[in-house]
Amino acid sequence: MEEINKQIISKILDALRADSVYDFRTLVSSNQSILSLRFGRFPLLSLAYLYRAKKIAREYESRLLRISDYIKVDESHNSYKKFRDYAGVHLCKYGADSIVLPVEMLAIIRETEYLKSKFKTLKPTAGQRENIIKIYSRRGKTVAIKNGALNVSSEPLKKSYIITLASAMAVALLFVFLFPFFIITVHSSIGFGTEQRPFLITNAEQLLSASEREYYYFALNADIILPDGFEIETFSARLDGNGHTIYATGNKPFIGNISGQIDNLSLIATADEIAVTEDFAFFAVENTGTIENITVTANVKITVMTGEGESAVFIGVMTARNNGIITDCRIYGNMEVIITDGTSGALSSFSAHNRGTIRSSHNYADLSLEILNPVNNTDLLVGGITAFNEGILHQNKNEGKLTGQSVGGVIYIGGITAYAAHFNGVVENNGSFGNISGFSSGDAGLFLGGIAGWGDRGAVRNNFSLSVITGTNDRTEGITAVGGIFGSAYGRRSVVEVEGNEDRVYWLHFIIVSNNYFALWQEADIGIGLLFVSNPEQHNFYPGGNITNGTIPASGQSIRNLSIFWE
Repeated sequence: MEEINKQIISKILDALRADSVYDFRTLVSSNQSILSLRFGRFPLLSLAYLYRAKKIAREYESRLLRISDYIKVDESHNSYKKFRDYAGVHLCKYGADSIVLPVEMLAIIRETEYLKSKFKTLKPTAGQRENIIKIYSRRGKTVAIKNGALNVSSEPLKKSYIITLASAMAVALLFVFLFPFFIITVHSSIGFGTEQRPFLITNAEQLLSASEREYYYFALNADIILPDGFEIETFSARLDGNGHTIYATGNKPFIGNISGQIDNLSLIATADEIAVTEDFAFFAVENTGTIENITVTANVKITVMTGEGESAVFIGVMTARNNGIITDCRIYGNMEVIITDGTSGALSSFSAHNRGTIRSSHNYADLSLEILNPVNNTDLLVGGITAFNEGILHQNKNEGKLTGQSVGGVIYIGGITAYAAHFNGVVENNGSFGNISGFSSGDAGLFLGGIAGWGDRGAVRNNFSLSVITGTNDRTEGITAVGGIFGSAYGRRSVVEVEGNEDRVYWLHFIIVSNNYFALWQEADIGIGLLFVSNPEQHNFYPGGNITNGTIPASGQSIRNLSIFWE
């Protein structure tokens, strides 16, 4: 276990200040004892409240509330100053040897509504209740605690406030009287378009208008039901969903291209069945911006008929193509895709083709792809996080069932990615839980892996798979490669003389593999199903196996005890 030194403590504080769930989760995944830290008088959750690290608090709150034995480290001067400014006269109640528990911190930093909503969960002691009453009473408010619920009265207006308000009203009336020609048009989107005061959106028309106003800030102020056929071509602004939900039929993508940022939003596709002719996704066809804390739910059957001239079609739940950042997102539902004209196809949850970064995101949706009437060069790809990866996949989880079926062509299915394809691609610290199955009756190949169907290039490290994998090929001419980490990986062969005898040596060529664990199933202990060896003379498959310290078989329970494991 990594020591909690000053450098790590500094990184924790930086993550809290920035409210970076990604950075915080990375630190915790390397050392779970971080959650037990107490920074002087501040347990970790209290400090998260103090720094307004709402995303971190939301994700770790339930776990942190269960901790009562703390590991004390030094309190930073910046934390003290911040607390002092909030506490005011109450600072004397919390000396250097005191502990400011989360329930009291919420009262001190004036998060009254959140405190009221969490009061029963936080279960304050009699002493803490008394402190909370004193904190609010010094602010001129009355506190009542009844049946475990907290009620805080509104602070009455002071005489000076009333005088100020009356003066403001008089000035406003004078302004109207002197300037009758001055007409104030209240825009349907109330606000100033700044980060602090974004334009507020309450309907589909305002949402469409927002997409055309680059560099402005917007926020949803209500759930929105989109009309049938609604689609935004390009969204280049900043949109905070404020936890609201957008309901769409799903027969069109919500957005064509995102070049701005959208966060804190849920999208629910209400259609049962749709037909498409080109690349498709429910949230955005392409992302070149940032998508954060988005949930997409879809229970849809998609029929794809591309027509002549299309070499491949990319289908995703969140995006078809990602060249930006997707972080802290979730997918739910069931996607069944059928390509009817033999075109190659790729299906995945967050992005069918990833050239950007996908991190800290979880897929819970079942994904199924079937290609009808394929030809010999038809490829079928299904990936739990992405189908074709040329970017970065970090600390994502797939719990959905993945299925691929074709009567010909080649099938690639991977718990995280179907195909790891680029020198700069990284697949790191991801987890696969969902079962994987593929069926082929063709003469080509079936490549199924707990992490990747095919490992070609890049780095694959510190991942784990608890997936059960089943591959069926009813043609003896076809190739079936099933592995705990890779169905197949690209390698090289050399021939050397060992005491007068030829000895063939195999190794992976362009892909770096280290510290990946997979659960044993049906007594299988192979991390790489088949090794594809290529040289100028020939291209052949050879029996696979395990790479020392690279693909490691283990029991499910022992994997759960590893430092790289997380849920």
